[in-house]
Amino acid sequence: MRLDNEFADLENRPDPDDRFFVDRRYTTRAHSRARKKHTWDCIIFIESDNTAYRDACVKVTLTFGTEYPFKHPDVRVNTVFYHPYIHPDGTICRKILKHYWWQEAEDTGRPTNNTVRWLLGFLHDMLVDEGQEVDSVPHVCGMGMDVKDTRDHRYMMFDKIIQRVLGRELLDDERVEDRQEREEYSWSDLGTWQGEIETQTKLNNIQLGMMLELFGGSHPGLQTITQRYLGIEPGGIGERSKFTSLHTLEEVRALHTKFTFISSDGKRITTQKWSCLHLIDQLEGEIPIPFGYDKIIQVLALCRPQNAFELRIYNPTTTLPETSKTLDTKSMADIVDIAKTADFMSADRIVHECCLELSQRIKRESRTIMQEMFPKSTFKTYVM
Repeated sequence: MRLDNEFADLENRPDPDDRFFVDRRYTTRAHSRARKKHTWDCIIFIESDNTAYRDACVKVTLTFGTEYPFKHPDVRVNTVFYHPYIHPDGTICRKILKHYWWQEAEDTGRPTNNTVRWLLGFLHDMLVDEGQEVDSVPHVCGMGMDVKDTRDHRYMMFDKIIQRVLGRELLDDERVEDRQEREEYSWSDLGTWQGEIETQTKLNNIQLGMMLELFGGSHPGLQTITQRYLGIEPGGIGERSKFTSLHTLEEVRALHTKFTFISSDGKRITTQKWSCLHLIDQLEGEIPIPFGYDKIIQVLALCRPQNAFELRIYNPTTTLPETSKTLDTKSMADIVDIAKTADFMSADRIVHECCLELSQRIKRESRTIMQEMFPKSTFKTYVM
């Protein structure tokens, strides 16, 4: 009766923030004389951008014993990934659940943490904050302390590994839950955390080398933007707010007046003004540009009406702005040249779009280079 009432409550009053829901419920028996066990399969959505688990769809199984609700259900995470407080078989550290279950509200004295609704919300928050709240639980399980250590002292390394394993490093990656639908991936496939650090370190070095070669040691400002989009930055979880902060790409509008650029090869280019070209805010008349006609045309081709767009400045993966078809057809060397021209023209939005596109291509190509250099290396995600 208690579980029926809880299920009805979740059906009639879904979580207002759409963080979780019950997918199905059923009963099982280990053998003919065993009591029936009530089991619920649940889905937890992580929509926050401020976490390494962003955009994940996490499948969780709750198994209720006869002592429920006085004792919490057994929890098993079916979606395969690393977390400081999830065992390598998908079970949650029981000391954490025991610590929080059946806590009483000070004003009423009645328990507040003894329902499925609370438990699913707690698991959601434990993913969003990457286990920070439960760090202080006494005698907490130590099975993920190497994961926690990376989270605390090398946050971007932690972020990149989690995103790669979840299949969210690139938008065209195969998601881990899609692989698990075909029963191709289980907790036994998850390697050691140290092995993931070694793999990611090699990838980071390849990506940095590609970036430095592309820019040829010049334009450090553009290199910094690209490196941040690559998610390669020192610092621990104390700087998490910086790592997870959002950068606003400005709105772009077509203005009603025209102006003229003069290219380095003496050609005049008359075009309408665009709000993203801030060089024209500072200068009047015909504006000389120390770049060739073709490069200026390529920048102007990227000027189009666009709404403002917010994205994660470090390792953005959840959503990306629409990139121009003009960039799709260009080589990485051409995109670097376009970024340099746009930087001179104070076209911040175009600069970021170029650096973002470069970071995505570098991530993709670094995998190919990695597998050529280290044939035995394996990846938990693959580009479709």
